[in-house]
Amino acid sequence: MTISRKDILTHISNLGQLLNEAKVVPFTVNGIPAGFQFIQILPGSLFQKLGLVAGDVVQEVNEKKVVGAEDMTGLFQTLQTASSMTITILRGGKVEKLQYQFI
Repeated sequence: MTISRKDILTHISNLGQLLNEAKVVPFTVNGIPAGFQFIQILPGSLFQKLGLVAGDVVQEVNEKKVVGAEDMTGLFQTLQTASSMTITILRGGKVEKLQYQFI
């Protein structure tokens, strides 16, 4: 999937608004952190533009496990600077990889 860097920076520049674009909760398996689950994603949000849907669990960004808030911060830093990114999600009980190119 190709996404405009300008579009990403527009969303990221207002962190307060960005944090209101989705509701995210920690996701655990047998009490062990295993990612973050999107409970709600607003239409037109950056998260929707990334192809994420309510119920998705982000487990990895660029093959690095996402288990704490600092890992989610890493996701936003990657969006700001990287030319590409891969997110591993759990969707409907199946693991999927979403690949992005930023132009």
